[in-house]
Amino acid sequence: MKIGKISESVLKRTVIKEIKYKNKTVKKGSAVGSDGAVFATDGRDMVSSISTYMGDIILCGKRAFAGAVNSVAAGEAKPFAVQVSVLMPETIKENRLRALMVTLHDMGEAIGVQIAGGHTETVSGIEKPVITVTAYGYREKMFDGQTYKGLDEGYDIVMIGETGLEGTAVLAIEKEAELRERFTTGYIEKAKAYAEGLIIVNEAAVAVQHGGRAMHDTSKGGIFGALWELGERLKCGLEVNLRAIPIKQETIELCEHFDLNPYFINSSGALLVVVKDGESLVRSMTGTKKPVSVIGHTVSGHQKTIINNDEKRYLESPRSGKPEENLA
Repeated sequence: MKIGKISESVLKRTVIKEIKYKNKTVKKGSAVGSDGAVFATDGRDMVSSISTYMGDIILCGKRAFAGAVNSVAAGEAKPFAVQVSVLMPETIKENRLRALMVTLHDMGEAIGVQIAGGHTETVSGIEKPVITVTAYGYREKMFDGQTYKGLDEGYDIVMIGETGLEGTAVLAIEKEAELRERFTTGYIEKAKAYAEGLIIVNEAAVAVQHGGRAMHDTSKGGIFGALWELGERLKCGLEVNLRAIPIKQETIELCEHFDLNPYFINSSGALLVVVKDGESLVRSMTGTKKPVSVIGHTVSGHQKTIINNDEKRYLESPRSGKPEENLA
C-alpha cells in the first residue's frame, strides 16, 4: 500500500467493513468525515479521538496533540484529558523527551487539558519517534450519533483559521537548510512559528454556542480533503469559493517552491463549520485571533464544486500517494 493516509475506498472495504460487533455504550464510531467516536454516559456524551505522527519529537508532539484535541472539539465536545504514547529510537536523548513533555503540558494547560497517562518506550527498528495522542472530551448536548437531519442545501460553510498552517510550519522546520538559499531568516522563522497556532478548541466552542453543526477540522488532506469528507458525512453537495478560503502568503510561496498544492497540505489550526446563518457566526467571532469567513454553502446532489472566478473544479475522493497529502 502507498505511504500516507489510506484511501476512502480502502478505509470502507477493509477497515470499517470488518468492524461488526456493536456495544450499546458506543453511540457512534469514527467514520469517513468524522474522526471522533462518541460514547454514551449518564447525562452527556463523551467524545474521543486519536492522532499519530512520526518525525521530529517536538514538532510531531505538537501536531499529534493538536490533531486529537481538535477532532474532539469538532465533535462539539470540550476536551479535558489526553493520553500520550511515545515510541523512540535509541538515538533520542533524555532532554528531548523532557522537552516534549514540557511542550505537551503547556499546550494542555492553555486549554484546560490534563495529560492523564500514556506509554513511553525506546524500541528498535524505527529511525524517528512515533507520537500518538488520544484525547477525551464531554459535550452536554446529547447527539443522535447517526444523522444531521435538516442539513441539506442552503446551509453556509464557515472556515475558521487559515488553510495549510501546519504544512507550512513543517516545510519551514524540516526544509530550513534548503529554504535559507532563497528566503530570509525572518521569513523562515515566521513560517516555523505557525506550529504554535494549531489548536482550534476555543473557536469550536464559540461556534457551537452560535449554532455551528457538523464541524470538521482540516488536518490530514488539507482543506480540499476536509471539504470532501464533510460532503460525504452530510450526504450532500458543496459549492465553495476558492478565493474566500483564508491562506497565508508564506503558505503560497513555500508550496510554489516545493511544487505542492497548498489546498492539500496538512492544515491543523483551521475548522469548517456548517451553520444556517454564516454571516451571523462570523460577527459573533469578532475579536478571535483567527480569520473567520463564509467560504461556501451546501447544495443538493453530491457534487463538491470549487469555484475560482469563472472556473469550476470538482473535488475527487482523497487518495494516498500525493506528496501534499503525505506532508509530514
